[in-house]
Amino acid sequence: MDAPEKNLATKKPEDAQVETPETDAAEAEASAPALPEVPAYINQQRAEALRKNLESKAVPADKGLIYLASFPKSGNTWTRLFLFALFNPLIRQDENFNLSDIAGRAGQMDVTFQLFERILGKPHYEISDIEVAQTMPMAQKLLAIQQEKKVFVKTHLCNGAWHGTRTIGLDTFRTAVYIVRNPLDVTPSFASHMNTDIDGAIKGMANSTHFIGGRPKKFSLEAAIKAEKEKRPELSDEEAKEKALAPGQIPQLMGSWSEHVASWTAAPDPRVIYMRYEDMKHDPEDTFYRTVKHLGLPFSRDDVIAAEEAVKFDKIQAKEKSDGFKEKMGGEAFFRKGKTGSWREEMTDQQVRQVIVNHHHQMRRFNYIPEEYKDLDERLLKNQKQFAMSGVVGVGRKLTYSDKLRIKRDLKKKKKLQG
Repeated sequence: MDAPEKNLATKKPEDAQVETPETDAAEAEASAPALPEVPAYINQQRAEALRKNLESKAVPADKGLIYLASFPKSGNTWTRLFLFALFNPLIRQDENFNLSDIAGRAGQMDVTFQLFERILGKPHYEISDIEVAQTMPMAQKLLAIQQEKKVFVKTHLCNGAWHGTRTIGLDTFRTAVYIVRNPLDVTPSFASHMNTDIDGAIKGMANSTHFIGGRPKKFSLEAAIKAEKEKRPELSDEEAKEKALAPGQIPQLMGSWSEHVASWTAAPDPRVIYMRYEDMKHDPEDTFYRTVKHLGLPFSRDDVIAAEEAVKFDKIQAKEKSDGFKEKMGGEAFFRKGKTGSWREEMTDQQVRQVIVNHHHQMRRFNYIPEEYKDLDERLLKNQKQFAMSGVVGVGRKLTYSDKLRIKRDLKKKKKLQG
């Protein structure tokens, strides 16, 4: 979940006519500052023509989006920095690179309101959630066809459906790297990032209707300026106004941690490869090289080693400490600890058990259940098998007839072995 990236996919035509929005909210609040003129790239006639073109135009076979997908605080930004260093040898030689700058250039975003403003022909504060959902595949297609080269797209979207429309358009989806991290380590990092406590993060990560991004239902410039000033007291009135009016990010459906992980990895798909954060930390050479080969990128193992070395976690952590990082939201740092197993120092036994209960099925898939909690694992597994006999297991998955037969056979074998 990053700060708004203003210049993404919003080529501003010089000959466009400037229009003034007529919103009920602006008229109703006479005391609120007047909304500025609509930016030139927002034009209803041009938007209608763009929509018709996108509806009729297919994405060429040599194009399509390469998704870098993850639940927040799982290593997505680190992966993007690695890819940027891979494609840009000078970064590997220059230790004085600007961290915020290369992070902003390391992959696009499919969730900026500017894409939707351009397609719908109206400013972000007039766009409804349903319009966002229905326009999402079209926005992704626009990203895909307007690029000359491969497009890496960073996303925290769950790979599912919202308001009856797919969040990830099938006709624009070329391939994907899904970065997964132990939810026990995600929890304290997510809590820091979202300015909440551990219990709040645990609750949010178990919420099936979890969204990030978006705007209040009724946009008030006065209220938005006040909110920006409260978040950053050092801002001048004009700076706060500019930030308040920045399009920002559309609402993004994430769901729970388990649902997010399952949506990208549960069903076999040759286009999708996953990287465990733990392997990125402890076996970076093989992990990143395997991903580079999956993506069909023309780089050697030596290139991978050099790129990984340039953006090692301790280096980018030191960069943020000295220069700051524009994508930081809450907490002391965006690149906080980057460790594996740091949950042991930050969470209580009860909190750990709650996370395991919430995400047991997916944690087992990725070998994330700690040895000292195997008693809980066995108990939950037993309950899951009993529950599975009624036809449901894991995250919303219906068992097939063959699944039920297999479970019965496994139970019989286990009873035989036990004597």
